[in-house]
Amino acid sequence: MDNFKLPEKLFFKEREVIKITKLSKKVLDYWIKIFPFLNIQKNSNGELLFKREEIILLLKIKELVLNQEKTIEEAKKTIEVEIKDSKPQDNYKKETIDNDINTSAVYKSRLEEIRKEIANILTILKKNSKT
Repeated sequence: MDNFKLPEKLFFKEREVIKITKLSKKVLDYWIKIFPFLNIQKNSNGELLFKREEIILLLKIKELVLNQEKTIEEAKKTIEVEIKDSKPQDNYKKETIDNDINTSAVYKSRLEEIRKEIANILTILKKNSKT
């Protein structure tokens, strides 16, 4: 699992999650029911959609239950404590600020290019309307 890289996607369908986690559909369905912190959504067709966070949690549950041989309750408590103790807002703030700075510079540069393109188009349109 250490060398595994989760694809860069916003949502994953159930069959993709089964392939990534190597869990059976029955186990996956059961864990969705008993682990309240899994926030699985459905699309308009009723298909289950999983965010990256849910896949990471499923892999953590799998590690605890199957490899470390913890009970379901022990795994649930372990992950709930980790979720409670983690301070994602601190990391989120720093990452967000860094991303905003980088994104802002990219957007400003691209906006300036668009402004120049629009100005050129307006100049061409004005010339064409005079002739």
